[in-house]
Amino acid sequence: MLTRLLFRTLPDHYPVGSAYAYFPFLDPVYMRENVARDASLVEKYTWTRPQRLPVTTVIDTFSGVEQILSSHHFMSAYNDRMFNIIANHSMADMEDEKLIVLRKSRSDFVKGRCNIESLLPYFESSQETWAEYFRQQVGILITEKAVRHVGDDAKYVNLVGDVINLVPVRWVSEKILGLPLKTVTNRSGAWYEQDVYKMFAHTAHYVFLNFDPGNDWHLRESSIATFGEISKITKAHLDYIGGWVTPTEVLDHTAIENHDCHKFLKRVQQIGSEFTTDELAAQAFSAVVPTAAHFSQAIAHVINFYLDDDKQNERDEIVKLASASRDKDVMVYVREALRLDPFVPCVYRTAARDAIIGNTRIEAGQRIFANVVEANLDTSAFGATPTEATYDKLANKAGIFGLGDYGLLSAPFFESTVPAIVGIILGLKNLKRAPGRSGNFSVFKEELHGCPRQWYINLQGETTPFPDSLVVQVL
Repeated sequence: MLTRLLFRTLPDHYPVGSAYAYFPFLDPVYMRENVARDASLVEKYTWTRPQRLPVTTVIDTFSGVEQILSSHHFMSAYNDRMFNIIANHSMADMEDEKLIVLRKSRSDFVKGRCNIESLLPYFESSQETWAEYFRQQVGILITEKAVRHVGDDAKYVNLVGDVINLVPVRWVSEKILGLPLKTVTNRSGAWYEQDVYKMFAHTAHYVFLNFDPGNDWHLRESSIATFGEISKITKAHLDYIGGWVTPTEVLDHTAIENHDCHKFLKRVQQIGSEFTTDELAAQAFSAVVPTAAHFSQAIAHVINFYLDDDKQNERDEIVKLASASRDKDVMVYVREALRLDPFVPCVYRTAARDAIIGNTRIEAGQRIFANVVEANLDTSAFGATPTEATYDKLANKAGIFGLGDYGLLSAPFFESTVPAIVGIILGLKNLKRAPGRSGNFSVFKEELHGCPRQWYINLQGETTPFPDSLVVQVL
C-alpha cells in the first residue's frame, strides 16, 4: 500500500523501479544485500537514490505534437520496454541461451523488428494484402458469437469483445506466430482466444501506456511471462523450418489447425538470416504482439463513432467505398473518426537534445507530454470548427495518430486491412446499438496534464485502457 501511495502521490520523486518506493522506510543498503541473494531479482530494482525528475513540459498544438512524434530527437520508451521484456526473460539467465538478444545491440534488435514489420502487409511474397482474410474472419466471428435475446427475433453480438478484439488474435496466432489457439474449428487448441487477447493487451499496456509507476512491476512481469510462452512456440516453428524437430514443435503441431504460419516464418528467416532463431522469435513477437490490442481499439473507436444515428449517411458512403475497394477514400473517414476520438490521447517523449517547439524552449533530457486530443482540435490546423467532422481534408491535415508506425499500426498494414474490416461491419443488415448501456462503451475520463484520458470498465468491473464490450444488433 505504501509503495502505491508513494508512486501515485509523488510520481516526480520516485521513478519506475525505485527500491526507495518498494521498500519505504527501510535501509536500501541492507535490503539490497538481502535481495541480492537472487541475482535476477536485484537487477529489477533501481537502487540509486531517486532524484526529482525535471518538470514535464506540455505541448498541445498540432504543429508541436507533430514535430515531437515525427522527429527521432524526441525519444520514446517503447523500444527500451520491449527490450526489457525479451532481455529479462528467464532464458537470458541460462549461459547457453543468451543468444536471444544479448549478442546483439538494441539497434540490431530494432532493425530486425522493423524488417519483419515490412513483411506484415502482404500475404506470402506477392502484393496481395490480408484484407480478404480479415473480412472473412469478421464474418465468421459474428456468425459464431451472435445470439438471440429471449422474446426478440433480432440477433446481438458483443462487437468489440467477441469480434474486433479477436480478429488480430486469430491472425497473429494462425498466420504469423503459430500459436495453439482453441476455436470452433480447432477443438484441440490449448489457448482460449480471450486469454490470448488479455496477454496481448497487458503487453500493449506495458510497452505503450505505462504511465503509472505503481503498475510497472505487474505489467512488466506479465509481459515477460507472455513473451516466454509465445517465443518458445515460435522458436520451435522456426527450428522446424530450419530442419530441427523439437518436442515443442511436435506438440504444437497437434494443437494448431494448420501450418500457415510457416509461410510467414520462412520469409522471416530469409530476411533475418544473420540472426539466430531465438532472436528471430523475439523480433517476430515484438513486431506484432504489442500493437495487436491497439489495432483492435482503433477499429472499435471508428465503429463506435459511426454507430450514432446522425452518421447514417457516412456509414452508407463508407460501405459503398469499401465495396468498390476504394481503401484510400475509406481511410479518410477512418482518420477523421480517430482525429475526433483518438484511441491514444497522449504520449510522453524525452528530448535527446536542445530544441524549440513553437515558442517553447526544450532542454536535452526534458520530459515532454504531447496532448494528442488538443492537437487534433487545433483551430490553426482544422479551421474554426475543429470538433465538426469533415471529409475533404488534404492528407497532410489528417489527425495525429498517436503511437506512430509500429507493427499493426504501421501505415501500409493498417491502411490495407482496416477498410475491409470497417466496411463489412458497417454494412451489416439492421446494424444498430443494443438498447441500454450495453450498446455503448463503459468509459470514463480523467485528466492527465490537462488531457482527457479514457478508461474503460470491463465485464469484470475492472478499469482497463482497452474496451472489451460494445453490443450491437446485427440481424
